[in-house]
Amino acid sequence: LPNPQKMPFTINVAADLYGKKYNTKISFPLCPEMVELINAVESVYDVKARANRPPGYADVPFKAQAMQVHDPAEKKWVDVTNTTQLDAGCQVFCFQPDSIWHTDAKGVIPQPAECLTWVDTTRRVPREPGDAGPPPSLTEKLRSVFYKMDKRSKGCLQYTDMRGVFAGCDIDFTVVSASEVFGLADGNGDGVITYDEWVQFALTHPEVVDAIYFRSRDRENSKAASNTWLATVNHPTDPDNRTSLRSDELHHIHAQAAWARERVQTLRDYESSRREADIARMNHAVSEQRKDRLAADYLSLITPNTPARV
Repeated sequence: LPNPQKMPFTINVAADLYGKKYNTKISFPLCPEMVELINAVESVYDVKARANRPPGYADVPFKAQAMQVHDPAEKKWVDVTNTTQLDAGCQVFCFQPDSIWHTDAKGVIPQPAECLTWVDTTRRVPREPGDAGPPPSLTEKLRSVFYKMDKRSKGCLQYTDMRGVFAGCDIDFTVVSASEVFGLADGNGDGVITYDEWVQFALTHPEVVDAIYFRSRDRENSKAASNTWLATVNHPTDPDNRTSLRSDELHHIHAQAAWARERVQTLRDYESSRREADIARMNHAVSEQRKDRLAADYLSLITPNTPARV
């Protein structure tokens, strides 16, 4: 079970998903760097968005465009430019880019929900935004994930089964370990997880089931596409088909490179926009001070018996 002596650095991060506000506890061993925070927020909320996607909506990857933190002393929201602005237990709101599928709406931020936070050990598998059909039901995800981990059809899960799936899906928990997650699911502590125990675990930690379900499916689809291309190359039958597959492979490589460049550029733009916002606020404050001084000087000129300003 999780070590009660651990004192994680927890940040409450809220975001809008399909017109509804969510609030989640994102935990780290220590105060994270900005890149680590963005990685964790995108990892957790991308899965949450896919799990709560309404029928007919496109499966659009979650992307953090900007963040603001609530300042209790000033009683207002301020832009997050550095994680040194964040205190344990603070409230952050994450903004996504506006699109036809997403627009931030006004509303009350709910109480933060518990979450076993994880980050991507590698990059997320790129996927094209598009209609992925009806979202899977909870029963479908429960059964799919359970039997995916139970590769030898034992009817139960062992620690090695769960650890292997976490590694295969590039899920790296920030605070707890894989063995601690297994302990949470193993209700009676007998060293194996039955399907009934798995269902109970899913009710309290649905984010883990969703993460395994969606991330394993992405990797299977990517692997299947790669295997199809390799099989055709190893057993060529149609030169035109080989040319087409080679073109598809190059397109995929260029798409991955573009995704990496876009990610770096996003972080640069984020820092640049925050600096520009700080400069704009500073200039506005100076301008307001000048206006106040000019107004006071003018008042001293038109008001009799008023000592001149020095």
